[in-house]
Amino acid sequence: MSTIVFVHAHPDDEASATAGSMARAWQEGHRVVLVVATDGDHGEPPDGLADGASVAEHRRGEVAESARVLGVSRIAWLGYADSGMTGWAQNSAPNALMNRIVFMIGSLAK
Repeated sequence: MSTIVFVHAHPDDEASATAGSMARAWQEGHRVVLVVATDGDHGEPPDGLADGASVAEHRRGEVAESARVLGVSRIAWLGYADSGMTGWAQNSAPNALMNRIVFMIGSLAK
């Protein structure tokens, strides 16, 4: 048995990008770990979002259910700010994922 780690920028990316691979790995006896870089708080609010609930809280719930169905044994949340779409103001936040990636790539190039 191996541990297979899937890394995604946003909650729900696992459902749209690697769900089949995750489920297969689990069914074959591998330990599946999901790493989610952001909380997805700049996503579209879903219909029926409970009063007082945030998009990020809703996304965490969706990921937990997705992980349960796909056989994920652990979810690791990295806590980076959701940086949004091109031109959005939140892209300039110091903890925005896109800024952290640019910083890491720059430091690796030295």
